[in-house]
Amino acid sequence: MENPVDLTIDRIFILKMELKILNFRMIGCSKMTCSCVIKNINRTIMKKKLIFILFGILLMTFNSCENDEQIIYCQEILVLQKLAVNYFDENGNDLLFSNNPEFDVENISIYKESGGQKQEINYGINEETKSISIHLNQAPEEIFFIELEPNVIDEIRFEGILDDTRLPCEEYNIVKLFQNEMEVSYNNELSVWELKK
Repeated sequence: MENPVDLTIDRIFILKMELKILNFRMIGCSKMTCSCVIKNINRTIMKKKLIFILFGILLMTFNSCENDEQIIYCQEILVLQKLAVNYFDENGNDLLFSNNPEFDVENISIYKESGGQKQEINYGINEETKSISIHLNQAPEEIFFIELEPNVIDEIRFEGILDDTRLPCEEYNIVKLFQNEMEVSYNNELSVWELKK
């Protein structure tokens, strides 16, 4: 006599085969042929691939939501820092923008020296604030020259520190300015560095 457990296992196997044959017929196969088996396998594989891809996309979406860090993109172009200066005499008289200026603001030359060559620095004249706005590269320290007249030249050096509120993008704020190695004061009311002559 056969073991009842073996009989049950055999019966389950036969039922599974009958279900597969019914499934083949439902998808358009009249017989259990090789092409029907391949077609069924391909459909099963495609379904599993689709489920895997959708699960991956879902996982990436949830994973990206967990990261609260902001991505900060720094500007790709060179950002210039502006330095506003004006010249005053010992009595506080404006030497560039007064009614009778001692120096002609239109004839000023501002430059850097590199390898014995002069490199002009761009600047603008701001009549409203009565200052010269010098456009400088971002740097912790730099030396340049202001030529008021052919024989009246000042060496200007500035020191800058990184602005912590602008990190990770480096941007320097000028904190000290020196005219011929003498520290220059900043006028908060006029928003200019006061150079003396």
